[in-house]
Amino acid sequence: MGSLYRQNSRSKAWVAKFKSSDGKWIARTTGTRDRRTAELALQQFEKDANMARIDGELTVAAINRNAADMHKRITGKALNFVTPRSYMEEYLKSKEAKATKATMHSYRKIVKFFLEHLGTKSDQDIQRVKPVDVQGFIASRTKGGAAPATVKLDIKVLNSVFLRAMKQGICVLNPAATVDMPVVDSDPKLPFSLQEVQSILKACQDDEWRTLVYLGFYTGGRIRDISDLTWSSLDLGKNPAVAYRQRKIRKGSQAKVRITMHPDLKDWLEEYKLLSQAKPSDPVLPNIHKLKPGGRAGNSQQFINVMRGAGVDPCYAEGKHKLPKKSFHSFRHTMVTMLQRQDVPEDVRMMIVGHSNPDVHKIYSHDEETAIKSAILKLPKLTG
Repeated sequence: MGSLYRQNSRSKAWVAKFKSSDGKWIARTTGTRDRRTAELALQQFEKDANMARIDGELTVAAINRNAADMHKRITGKALNFVTPRSYMEEYLKSKEAKATKATMHSYRKIVKFFLEHLGTKSDQDIQRVKPVDVQGFIASRTKGGAAPATVKLDIKVLNSVFLRAMKQGICVLNPAATVDMPVVDSDPKLPFSLQEVQSILKACQDDEWRTLVYLGFYTGGRIRDISDLTWSSLDLGKNPAVAYRQRKIRKGSQAKVRITMHPDLKDWLEEYKLLSQAKPSDPVLPNIHKLKPGGRAGNSQQFINVMRGAGVDPCYAEGKHKLPKKSFHSFRHTMVTMLQRQDVPEDVRMMIVGHSNPDVHKIYSHDEETAIKSAILKLPKLTG
């Protein structure tokens, strides 16, 4: 039978003395000065020790149940353990105010896939999630054909989730902190030939989609950045240019891009604007702007459908999640290839496409037989 005592010289909190599972006497503070609360704590200590003595091992689930039972007896309130599912749902809500729709779409997919991987653990104590669970999730994503950049984002998001939980005192371990990244070579996009771009332009269903092609070809911008352009982003004056902030980078000098406008692009945009009667704050591509960034009905997939209509093969890679080697992103590779073939310095090419890392920029350089021999202001017309 255990007992309680106090050491007034050190602390006025009651100390519980009881036999552990191996039969040895141990002392543990109850953390309270209230005698009745201390008695309940002593009873719980003895209960845990007896369970371990009988079963040989006290499981995490048993400890949680016992702790919850003691908490309810002392406070009269139930102790609810935080689960991965409940915490991650709260995490997503906290991000909605600052993150873009595209970012939230990605975050929700990662959380959904991770909770599915956890199975029953997703509704148990978050403390039970271990590095092996995260490592297994990453391995399954890689095996399933997820691109290296996608896997890196998975780890980044999970690391952010558990790091936040640690700071809030909800868990003592960040299981994503020690996860190893799989070593997989990235498979860059292929550039378009000039003939392919001209075919795509002819296959467009209307002038809005043709404008998207013009902007992609002459700026090398990403599809989301171009889809978000407003007329105020375009300077059609004496020094025509396209200016925008890259979604992917956001911070730093490389986030802002200003590209000299090719005369062919300027002529097209002036006529297109006149017909659309748009205001400065209006999107340049109002219908495409409304499309989601991903999915079968998203802007990227819609563009691939246009490519197919033009007879341009997307060149899908092998694997469960087949990724196209040619897509709208290929316009970036096309531009860098053309500029490289014209001996445009690397730092200038990087400024045009908004790259901050030379190693990243290198994957956009391709040796193309049909490369255009003029620099950005001498690029050929797409029509006529």
